[in-house]
Amino acid sequence: MDLASTQIRSAPEAPLEIKMSDIKSDSIKFILTPPTSPHDGYELYLSNSTTNKKSLVRSVPREDEMSYETTITDLYPATIYNVEVGTILNAEGAFPLQRSENNTMLTFETDDAVSHSPKVVMLLISLLAAVIMI
Repeated sequence: MDLASTQIRSAPEAPLEIKMSDIKSDSIKFILTPPTSPHDGYELYLSNSTTNKKSLVRSVPREDEMSYETTITDLYPATIYNVEVGTILNAEGAFPLQRSENNTMLTFETDDAVSHSPKVVMLLISLLAAVIMI
């Protein structure tokens, strides 16, 4: 007698912790702490306050390290972004690709490019010096 078997696999958990650092006018670094559940990588989705259109900006494979760092570039200065970070699990044909269901959502704002530009700072110092000399 041949009995059919059913395999059930739950979706991977979202990363345990996500830290944002090095927020600049055009980039941001994320440090991801992996979940305890099996997973094969991470997906980062980004939307900005202007378009609100969510798009996949990074799909990163899992590494055997305790945390993983990735940097997103080509961002607009002084813009509010929402990022959604989740995990993926792919059992190479045994199951379809699965994504975590309770992804972590974060919001950040990129720096204003003008306020940190060395050329602008030097120009302001030169103008201030000229005004003082007058």
